[in-house]
Amino acid sequence: VDIDGNNLQGNEQRAGRFALDNYTNGEGFTWAATYDWQRVSYDIAAPYEFQRAQLEFGVWLSSSLRIFASGGVESDWDVPLDPALQAELWEGGFSLRFGTESTLTVASGERSFGSSSRVELNWQGKRQTLNASYVQEPTTQGLQRVVQPGPSNPDLILDLLTAQGQSQRFISNRGSVDYNIQFSRLTLRARLLLEERTDITSAIGTVLPDQEQSNAGIRADYQLGARTRVRLGANRIRFEFQEDIETDILSSTVGLSYDIGPRSELALDYTYVDQESVGAVVPNRRDFISNSVVLTFRREFR
Repeated sequence: VDIDGNNLQGNEQRAGRFALDNYTNGEGFTWAATYDWQRVSYDIAAPYEFQRAQLEFGVWLSSSLRIFASGGVESDWDVPLDPALQAELWEGGFSLRFGTESTLTVASGERSFGSSSRVELNWQGKRQTLNASYVQEPTTQGLQRVVQPGPSNPDLILDLLTAQGQSQRFISNRGSVDYNIQFSRLTLRARLLLEERTDITSAIGTVLPDQEQSNAGIRADYQLGARTRVRLGANRIRFEFQEDIETDILSSTVGLSYDIGPRSELALDYTYVDQESVGAVVPNRRDFISNSVVLTFRREFR
């Protein structure tokens, strides 16, 4: 990622993962071995590197319920410039399998930055899907996904705390819910993101205030005809950089798309955005109302 500008910097991201387990047996004792590695090299700031190695053992109490416990080592959060595997960690929990493709996993334990917990739910019905999760993880700005609002990505939950060109590291306490239901012509989707970032430090070691954000959105797609689709969407976003700086964003989108051929589509989208800040004045951040109309032509080549 290359970024130019005063006090900003590009970064190079690398990640690797190894995992081996026997979960699919569905009976008897279970085991798993995992190794995760992440590195972000910044143009100016010191690199961020984190690794974790774990061994897990468990047992199937029934064909659907498994309990497990794991232990391992990871990079010490309190020693940011040394990625060596020197901090111990442990975790215990259970995993419940129901239906053909639905699972629930709940676990808690202790890591280098303190106590941790995670919840993962993946449920699939005949016409519905539900994916929900909560996880606590150490990370850095360079590993966060940055997306911009617009008709090209109406389904994405925007991460507005992540700033391109910054190199802060922090603990992410992140929860999300994604629900989807499909009818013969209508598809509805609702998404929710809640995140709090704690223990934030800058590239030079300055401790920064905690941050939090929430984002709720709903989208409806309706097949109007054989070639025509209508979509409606709305989002409410709130993010807080510190106690006295809060921003609220309301947005709505109306779109129409038409298949003009087997691999060609013409789309027209109108988007309304209202941004309002509360509290202290933030440089380069202003209240505004915007109206945009975008005409898009898409062509698929094979």
